[in-house]
Amino acid sequence: MTKRILALLLVLLLPLSHASAEDSPPAETPAQMLAIQYLAQARQVIGVQSLTPELMTLSIEMLREATRLDPANPEHFRTLLDVAILAERRDLQRESAAALLELDPHDHRAQLILANARIDAHQTFSARVAAYESQLSGIEREQLGDAVASRLAYDLALLHRREGNTDEFVRWLTEATVLDPSNKSAAAMAAGFFRMYVDDDFAETELLINLLLADPTDLKGQTILGSHLLDHGAYRGAERIYRLADSTARVNRSFAPDNLVADRVLAIWGNGDPARAHRVIRDHQAQRNQMLRTMVQRDRPDLTPLERAQMVVPLSPTLAAIRAALAVQLDDDQQAQHIRRISDAADQYVQRLTEAEDLSHREREERDHEIALVSLNAAWTMLWLGGDLEQVDRLLEQARALRPLSERAEDRFRGWRALRHGDEAGAVEVLERHRDTDIASRLGLAEAYLARGDRQQAARHFLSVVREQPGNLVGIWALDRLAELLGQRASFSSTADELNALIASLPNAIDRVASEPRSLLSIQARPLRTRYQTYEPVTVRFEITNHAPFPLSIGRDAPIRSDLILLHRAQIAVARSMGPIPPQVYSISRRLRLMPRETLRFDVDLRTGPLHGPLTYDPLSGLTLRTRSILNFDLTSAGSPTPGVMGTDHETRPFRIDGRRITSEWLERTLQRIVESGPGDDLLEFARFGAAATIEPGSDAPEQQRNLIRSVREQVIDESANLPIEAQAWLLAVLPRSEVFDPIIERARNSEDRTLFMSYLTFRVRDADHPAFDRASRHNDPTVRAYATTLRRAIRSTMEGEENDLFDEIDRPSEPGTWGNQDVIEN
Repeated sequence: MTKRILALLLVLLLPLSHASAEDSPPAETPAQMLAIQYLAQARQVIGVQSLTPELMTLSIEMLREATRLDPANPEHFRTLLDVAILAERRDLQRESAAALLELDPHDHRAQLILANARIDAHQTFSARVAAYESQLSGIEREQLGDAVASRLAYDLALLHRREGNTDEFVRWLTEATVLDPSNKSAAAMAAGFFRMYVDDDFAETELLINLLLADPTDLKGQTILGSHLLDHGAYRGAERIYRLADSTARVNRSFAPDNLVADRVLAIWGNGDPARAHRVIRDHQAQRNQMLRTMVQRDRPDLTPLERAQMVVPLSPTLAAIRAALAVQLDDDQQAQHIRRISDAADQYVQRLTEAEDLSHREREERDHEIALVSLNAAWTMLWLGGDLEQVDRLLEQARALRPLSERAEDRFRGWRALRHGDEAGAVEVLERHRDTDIASRLGLAEAYLARGDRQQAARHFLSVVREQPGNLVGIWALDRLAELLGQRASFSSTADELNALIASLPNAIDRVASEPRSLLSIQARPLRTRYQTYEPVTVRFEITNHAPFPLSIGRDAPIRSDLILLHRAQIAVARSMGPIPPQVYSISRRLRLMPRETLRFDVDLRTGPLHGPLTYDPLSGLTLRTRSILNFDLTSAGSPTPGVMGTDHETRPFRIDGRRITSEWLERTLQRIVESGPGDDLLEFARFGAAATIEPGSDAPEQQRNLIRSVREQVIDESANLPIEAQAWLLAVLPRSEVFDPIIERARNSEDRTLFMSYLTFRVRDADHPAFDRASRHNDPTVRAYATTLRRAIRSTMEGEENDLFDEIDRPSEPGTWGNQDVIEN
């Protein structure tokens, strides 16, 4: 009695173990299921490597059929819009964008396409301006929203710029940045324009900060701001920005480039910490050396550990000079070695330049000028820091051999030589001639006065050097000397103080862009159900949240990249290994930005990506899936996707797609149900039943099993003819390729119905010379005739190119058991 009660309770509670009603979408109609097959096939076509116009046209026609079959699914129109943009079909862009907005009124990309289409309808400048201004005012402006309106205002600004109207250009450019501070194009244009025409250091910094906030992942924007701050002596602010740039550059690579390290080191030194600046270079050098030695160990295993340990990556001439100057300033024991490496760095740099062959006359002139400049700078830096005079002379002669030195350059070297030999008076006499035009002569003059004990004159000249060139090695060296003379490190510029305060006001989130990306941007993914049945929508819901205190734009060159990558791991339930599944790229370009703490939610049906084949053509085996999503992905050196700058990822918990265990009991039960009520009550189970019809009993199977399979096949063939047309067309698309279904295929081949015959062409015909194309040319529906011509051309284009089979990746198996392992019926 107790067992019976427990069993009854178990039966009653079983439905509760499945997803809630909220997570269970309504059952799909056959037309919707068929539309999904067209969508998946179209994505397969557009994803081939050698994409031709014929393939794009075929993809468009497949998507048109999907939208006809299921006009309420925005994903069909979204994909059609993607292909229309790729094919540069503006008419189709407008058509698909308009249909998409009916289904999703908040799709920014579709809004922008239609807004631009309304403007493109006008040919004259004045009419276009009027069209822009109409959409950027009143109710039209409110309907567009700030993000879309900002893009239109930016385009209007560019239109005025082409006409030479600077006032209107500035007006609408300003409007674009105000409407949407995350509009990177507008922020970059504003920063570039005002830097050129407005002499206001504070305003320029604000504009560069706006550009940084518009895209905090942009290394170029970071370094431009850092350089601007360094050039104005705002060392504390520059150090913060260069720390961000260094972290950004190191994402997915082991080291930052030498020029970035050099600027960061100067900012740290200028901020009063030469010891830490020296450590940064030391660590950078050690990382570069270790990378070289690891690579050599792999490529040259014959070398001894000692030989590998002696290998050193040369620093750039600039970074070598900074390291040597720091060593002298810190009175490092190895300062002589670091000074000597200035000439080594210059020589290796020159060697790389001279390796280039087949240069034009102009290119040789430019190369020789670069060699002369590098040699001259290295010679003077070594002379200044107390290096070997023979090396100084060698580098100087190398420069003279390519370019004659000016009188000022010759005097600079004469003055510094006099200073090196203790002739301060002679040094002052020579260097005084060029103190107003040559910063190196002015630094030497300050050093000479200091050596003579004239601290006041020395301080005056050091201060002059700092104020003129606060952002380079000479200026920061002079700043240290000035601090020694004054006994404190005082601010020399109110502008630098204001800029430092401005950078200090930036939100702390900026510092975590590369080091803690999940604190600014996150992605979550979960399957709507933990268990699915084959052929059902396999839906995963994604949520992307902006945790930053400022808006983040979405786009190909934006802080939130518009392409999300999905990596699927699948395990087949019948203990059979499965090959790697290609990454799936999914576009999130439906939005232009996310406001602070805003979340973008969307669902992805995994049947329409690279899992389409296993999920569609292997309905019996069953799968266990995990899906990892990577937002802002980059590629490793091996080509594997990995989180990039401000990248974040998330993997779903495992979820199942249940298969069917083929037993005599299941076949008999399903057969009986179909005989009694027909296949229409459960089309999905009928399709699974049909897939089982391809299974061959073992050679020693009893006659009862053979008769059962024979009955299954007959019932599938007979009952499929009684299905509605859309259901027949869908069944034709998903059934395995087998001679068992020849009667079903024959019915479709001879059909005059558009839906059924197009399904036959799309999912069963793979040869451009197939007789079906002749039959299609005489079909009573002109749409079918046109589609057949498009399909035939596409197949031929792949045969002529590198693609052997247009549908190879997701095509159904040609033999029973290829996908599944159900080749034996269990009693």
